Amino acid sequence: MTYRSLFPARDFNDDQENRFATYGFDKKIKQAAIARILGVLFYVLIMIILFTKF
Repeated sequence: MTYRSLFPARDFNDDQENRFATYGFDKKIKQAAIARILGVLFYVLIMIILFTKF
């Protein structure tokens, strides 16, 4: 399973995900995907809170 980034940039997280895929760390790949999704949801929630206050 390969993950395409929403904003294509080569960084440490992408390198880690490639390493996980190379060495077969399936659980870590799932955890990384969940962490990325939760991070996006966090920022969306912050945006919603800020825009409803003003």
